Amino acid sequence: MASEMMSEPRHYCSLRRRKWCLSVGCSSGEVTLWEVRSREKVVTEPFKIWNMEACCVNFQGSIVKDPSISVSRVSWSPDGNLIGVAFTKHLIHIYAYHGSELRQHLEPCLFPFL
Repeated sequence: MASEMMSEPRHYCSLRRRKWCLSVGCSSGEVTLWEVRSREKVVTEPFKIWNMEACCVNFQGSIVKDPSISVSRVSWSPDGNLIGVAFTKHLIHIYAYHGSELRQHLEPCLFPFL
């Protein structure tokens, strides 16, 4: 089930003659890019933690107790090269978007210190 959607900056797509994409975040943590004009799926990235050891101990304990996580927000950079995905449980993924590929770029863990 979709929980968040955002369109890539259209002015950027026109300038680069690139597909105009819609990013969709799901309640399962999955992120999918759709090409708007053709209505075709470009790429799907299932949720996974890229580097658990880099996350704080509080986050590690939280995700072990309850592994469910969903997308709460997706956002494109102004130039359309990066996609930020915020998840429940204070985790963010930044993907670099290249054509029909999402590459892992940055994974800051923002778990509050209580």
